[in-house]
Amino acid sequence: VIWYYSLTKNTSSELLKIKQLLLTNNIQSTWQKHYISGFPYRIEINFVNLNLIYLNTYINIKDSKIVFQPWNKKHIILISDKIKIQNKQENSKNIILEDIKASYNYRKNSFTRISINTKKTRVVINNKHHNLKNSEIHYRQFEHPDGQFFIKIDGWLPPKESIFNEPINSIILEGDLINVKKININNLYDWIKTDGGIDFKNLSFNLNNTTINGQGFLGIDYNDNFLGSFVFHYKKLSKIFKKLEDNNIISNQTYKALSIITEAAEALAKLNNKIPSIAINMQDGFLNIYGIKIIKLPKSNKFINFNPV
Repeated sequence: VIWYYSLTKNTSSELLKIKQLLLTNNIQSTWQKHYISGFPYRIEINFVNLNLIYLNTYINIKDSKIVFQPWNKKHIILISDKIKIQNKQENSKNIILEDIKASYNYRKNSFTRISINTKKTRVVINNKHHNLKNSEIHYRQFEHPDGQFFIKIDGWLPPKESIFNEPINSIILEGDLINVKKININNLYDWIKTDGGIDFKNLSFNLNNTTINGQGFLGIDYNDNFLGSFVFHYKKLSKIFKKLEDNNIISNQTYKALSIITEAAEALAKLNNKIPSIAINMQDGFLNIYGIKIIKLPKSNKFINFNPV
């Protein structure tokens, strides 16, 4: 009992040190109250209304606890009923996570592993609700400058009033965060526009009647435009083009041109017993397919602002 009491006292002291460390990285942290439980084999730091503020982002973690074993503080588990991530300047943008379990594991030789599991996620952009279920995010970092990630979502239901409201049955994103060790938490702008980006090794989308798999790169240019190049293998892609035409995103002429190209690619692939593919790139604020300018893309800062404040 005396040993455990000593541990809880040290944990409270370390908590204040962590709070100061976060502050030096421009992250403010507050909580309504906390208490420690878990005797005799675990340390459980229970928080009531834990709040984090980073740049323009406000994070509220409701009724959460951090769990670790006294002899292994490098493996930490976070459990929370609800986390809300909100842009302080734009209330119309927020992310709400429910029933969250996350873990952080750090070892020698710069090995880091982070896993996040949520049963339900709601993403709100311009007051439109996107609902995701059973999401998994896994990240690991070795001595290599790039970090590896894996994301799996069992279902995505976009809002009915959105331009493309087709439900997606499953999403898998797998790849590398480039030069992640050069990230400056106080200035993500420099990383994403000079050293960083996302190298997708696998992108997989399964809709009701369409499957899409591919690889590619995504970054952001100095004008906050998305910058990327992708190759996708697909089945029954014409349904998506038709949906875009029905919603006046592309013209009838563009729809016909894309249909002719994809049908020709499908015929050639069938002749060679292969799956058809399509080349997509994003440059100068436009989405291009087979060199055809399709739509004007919104600026990246419409979704997330990397600029320091």
